[in-house]
Amino acid sequence: MKRLFLVLFACLPATAGTGEPDDATKKEIAQLQGSWKVVSLTTGGEELSPKQLADLEMKVVFSGDRLKVHVSGGVSADVPFKVNPSKQPKVMEAALKGKGSPGIYFLSGDVLILCAAEGEAPTPTEFVSVKGKSALWILKREKR
Repeated sequence: MKRLFLVLFACLPATAGTGEPDDATKKEIAQLQGSWKVVSLTTGGEELSPKQLADLEMKVVFSGDRLKVHVSGGVSADVPFKVNPSKQPKVMEAALKGKGSPGIYFLSGDVLILCAAEGEAPTPTEFVSVKGKSALWILKREKR
């Protein structure tokens, strides 16, 4: 379980940029705000089972310019994040110990799909998990 926790923590998109966001970016950040339950997680090309997800009780909370990952009731990551909705696919970056790589995301209503590079892999270009390259997170907004 500890190894899984470390892998999940390392799979977060990383390296947030600097500067004041434009209006489109502010609007996108506003749409992300709130609590999101992780309903599917595929890392290394292998999807976690429903039981593993239930045991982990994973959720991601966006608050202002911060992203928190909760695992089993505790916070495993609390990092600043930035988005670039003008890129296709859209890019999300979260600072994680000053190291890492960005991920891509797709937001549609109450569903958020994130695909994050693993380790030193390049930014994903597709929403798939590839062993040693990317992790795929599917989240559903929790009721407010």
